[in-house]
Amino acid sequence: MFNYNEEKVRMEPTDTKCQYCKTGNSTNADDNHYIPMFKTKDSTYLIVYSYVKYQQVDVGISRCASCRSIHDHAAQRATLIAWVSAIAFVILIFAIWGIWGILGIFGGLIIGFLGTFLIQVKLVSDKDIHTKYEGIKDNPGVLELKLHGWSLKNPAA
Repeated sequence: MFNYNEEKVRMEPTDTKCQYCKTGNSTNADDNHYIPMFKTKDSTYLIVYSYVKYQQVDVGISRCASCRSIHDHAAQRATLIAWVSAIAFVILIFAIWGIWGILGIFGGLIIGFLGTFLIQVKLVSDKDIHTKYEGIKDNPGVLELKLHGWSLKNPAA
């Protein structure tokens, strides 16, 4: 399923079928989407002390150049649209409420962060491909690693 690249310290997929559009093929290892996966090696939990030692490796999800381009452009456009909207919202709230518009900063932050995510999902979905997160969910290599004790979440002490 994977070849380990010692130079770049990552696991590169051997299957070239794109996990996002299901039609293209990955021709370059750098076009793939890499996610960090973690495996706990040792852990100690005492009343006043906790310690976790874990292993981390980047795991590649096959992605064609077209899907990579769509993901990259969607991320850039979503960030631009969401943060311009957030700044416009804050300016509008200040214009309406005066000094009390400082409360609008919280709304602007929510619009910026949440809007970036939602707009990016919408832009990618409009192109009829999976988002980065949807491509991870149904990847057989990731599912197999999960069965062997690997996780997508960083272990915490």
